[in-house]
Amino acid sequence: MSLLRGVGATAASLLILAGMVGAQEDRPRSYVGSEDLGINDMDSGGQPSTTVISGLADISDYAFDGSDLTIPFTLEGTQTGSATVWLVIYTAGQHPPLTITGSPAAGAPSEQNSPGVDGNYAAPGWHIYQNVDLLVYRSDGATFEAGANEIVWNGKDNDGNIVASGAYDLFLAAFDADARGHIVGYAPGRGGSGELLIVDPDAGTLTRPYEWTVDMTNDFINNRNAANYIDRTGIHDESPNADDELSPSQHTFWWDDTERVHPFHVFDMTPLGTSGNVTQDMQTYVANGQSQGGGLLFRGSYDSAAQTADVNTDWGADNGAVNGFLDYNALQAARKYGVAVNPEGTQVYTTSGIDGTLGNIVVWDLETAAFVADWDISEIFLYRGGSRVSGPSWMTRDYAGKNDPYGLTTSGHHTSIMASFEWDTGEVRWINRNGDHFGDMYTANSAGAAADGSDWQYGHPDGAGAKYGFQSTKWGWTTLTHTAVNNTDYGSVLGEDGSGLFRIQPTNIPAAIPWWSFVVDHDDSNWDGFYISVGEDDPNFRSNDWAPPKPEDAIISYYSYHWLVQLPYDQKRVSLGDMPTAVAELGGATPEQAELGDAYPNPFNPETTIQFNLPWEAPIKVEIYNHTGQLVTTLIDSHMGPGNFSVTWDGRDSNGSAVASGVYIYKITSIDLNLSKKVTLLK
Repeated sequence: MSLLRGVGATAASLLILAGMVGAQEDRPRSYVGSEDLGINDMDSGGQPSTTVISGLADISDYAFDGSDLTIPFTLEGTQTGSATVWLVIYTAGQHPPLTITGSPAAGAPSEQNSPGVDGNYAAPGWHIYQNVDLLVYRSDGATFEAGANEIVWNGKDNDGNIVASGAYDLFLAAFDADARGHIVGYAPGRGGSGELLIVDPDAGTLTRPYEWTVDMTNDFINNRNAANYIDRTGIHDESPNADDELSPSQHTFWWDDTERVHPFHVFDMTPLGTSGNVTQDMQTYVANGQSQGGGLLFRGSYDSAAQTADVNTDWGADNGAVNGFLDYNALQAARKYGVAVNPEGTQVYTTSGIDGTLGNIVVWDLETAAFVADWDISEIFLYRGGSRVSGPSWMTRDYAGKNDPYGLTTSGHHTSIMASFEWDTGEVRWINRNGDHFGDMYTANSAGAAADGSDWQYGHPDGAGAKYGFQSTKWGWTTLTHTAVNNTDYGSVLGEDGSGLFRIQPTNIPAAIPWWSFVVDHDDSNWDGFYISVGEDDPNFRSNDWAPPKPEDAIISYYSYHWLVQLPYDQKRVSLGDMPTAVAELGGATPEQAELGDAYPNPFNPETTIQFNLPWEAPIKVEIYNHTGQLVTTLIDSHMGPGNFSVTWDGRDSNGSAVASGVYIYKITSIDLNLSKKVTLLK
């Protein structure tokens, strides 16, 4: 870590200015953006510009004969009058776990020599499910003007084959790459290294739980010191650190030169509320701390009005917790990173890796703190000939702090490895090792990765891209940063199977080291967009004029704060081909008994898929009921079987009207058969 101690305000300013004119090859990492732009080339105060895709509708009448399909849509509200638009098509009704094509001859990763060769699949491959490639088509992206538009699909997949008739999900995404960034708050200089940001679009606030919160409508250009600090001494006073003397923070926030006490550090957390109101859902939480090595798991409460955070001292008392703090160092002795919660809100997951040869995820009962399971996933993250693991570390979550309902998705710290696991079993859903250069298989260097891909390698320990800015958005999609890869790619978006979909390449921002990248997609709110951090990670190379001078006794470190900036972005999904409620026959062996599977995803929005198995032919009904027992809709009323089937519910009642958020019961009935389970719709 590079530290500057005892630097006066004038000297610090000179150091910053020296960094402004430093050549790219002098920098420790590649940056994205322009050194000619500064804080006054961004906007701040009030609400930002947004881009909205509208007019996109379900398509059920396409012939799937290789002919062109014209897809109308409207692009509204672009700041610059245009945006880059991508078309993506996925096979519907099929989900991970996946297999990956490639040669297993190279052996396991632990048998390989440094640096981190993917031994299981040395050759690049694609994610396959039941011999079907989930990702059917992704366009390269094209510029469209604001207003009414049409995008054309040629009816073929990316290999040039005519796509067969079936059920598909069709997506459009739009990004205004030339827009001016709109400053909405602060971003830790290394997002993901024990950092978390939560955006509440309804309240217009940005929160770093539970350290500070800020009004995003503030004019940060003229009022940089706008954060309101959250008092978490209530956590500190009950923790094993209670006897520690509170001292000034080791890392002074760059926007505030005052000394502050430094109580117990909440390293990672997940909100437990289910109301859909972001700030209200933060009022109960599960978290870990103190720092990466602390290994203390606890539950607590947050008073957003008083801006205080406390711990639930009764939690886990029957399972070894003291004052509400469960010490889990015995199971995870290396660096403790993430805290995640499953979609049902019944289990909490902690990750540990990076140091040593054990990388694992431990599962706990959220209500009682009882131990549930220990998933050893070291093999996925081992590198250097099996002498060290690079993860698991950070786990994806959305702008509201909620984990991805599609799966527990985590990244490596020292390597460009990302993997997603089933919440219930820990089974691998996907590993991003398909060689498409979206966050995988690259070597970072000061000049950026070679354009021809000659220095790109899966799992390379210099591949910094997904270590930090690694978040989730709708539909199982994942956003990540491409730290130090080149001077154009700030980050990218992965699909539900881990395949790269498109890159985010802002052209009108000050020079920045990519750390943060996440999507706010809150029902076309005034705060929707793609959020990134703008700033460089070494104060010697801070770009332009926006880093304020420091007092003589300040410590300037890599972990200083940058600006968090919103850029106009939107994403939409519709159905293509067979309607979502069509029954799909999945094939496979005839089941020995009738079974009703778990709805996937759960919670869901806007649709969920229900699988069921029938050992015989019989009249079958699959119905949806609300929590009071009223029939909402009938999905199947037919003679069918034997076999394995799935049906998708689109969250609508029998009249075609969208139902409200809540818990619903799905039921399958027949002769001597009556099975039911619950599913939650969250909007």
